[in-house]
Amino acid sequence: MTPAPARAALVVLPWLVRLRWVSVVALALAVLAAGTLWGVHVPVGPIATLLAALAATNAVLAFQLRSPDPSRVVIGGSLLIDSFLLTGILYFVGGPMNPFSTVYLVGITLAAVTLGHRWAVALAGVSVALYALTFFWHQPLHYMDAASAEHTLTLHLAGMWVALSAAAGLIAHFVGRVSEALAQREAELDDARAATARSERLAALLSLGAGAAHELATPLSTIRTASAELERAAGGSADPA
Repeated sequence: MTPAPARAALVVLPWLVRLRWVSVVALALAVLAAGTLWGVHVPVGPIATLLAALAATNAVLAFQLRSPDPSRVVIGGSLLIDSFLLTGILYFVGGPMNPFSTVYLVGITLAAVTLGHRWAVALAGVSVALYALTFFWHQPLHYMDAASAEHTLTLHLAGMWVALSAAAGLIAHFVGRVSEALAQREAELDDARAATARSERLAALLSLGAGAAHELATPLSTIRTASAELERAAGGSADPA
């Protein structure tokens, strides 16, 4: 039977691939919205490179879907890569002033649900350390016009709302679906174990019945053999008469 960690990896991996594709699309839309809606100048080239790296690593990760035994290390490593790539994006768009730092929580939550306590703590520690670096190394936000710059606080609060909504939606949907998939897989395994136990009990009963039949058949055969011998003896003694 497949070990529990391997079973969890089989369930989690497809959802992780989907989550990362959604992240690529969502971050690309956020870059477009920053310029068109909020008047923030975004360095498209470097961010596009980071998004391409995320897409490339996800394409490699998708090949793991063909494996019957995907590695939990691969899943945890993918979540770590996401933290580094998110930190790189934050570097180019304001660092700690960018409200999308809440996206770190999505990976940490997914690790906690699917990979266990140690992976979650490790990913949380790495994410906190990477986010702390952005306080010292980042490029400040550049606004396209003075009017947008005057509403920095309003834009920041609006961005916090959008970021919280996005993180909450991702956690509620993906983590909830992963939990449901894991619960369904465990229920299927419980049914399989119950069916196996019933088959084993039936096999034991059949074996017991066969043994009992054999034990009953042995003395009956002995009796039949003895009867045949007596009949032949009786027939032999009757011939001289």
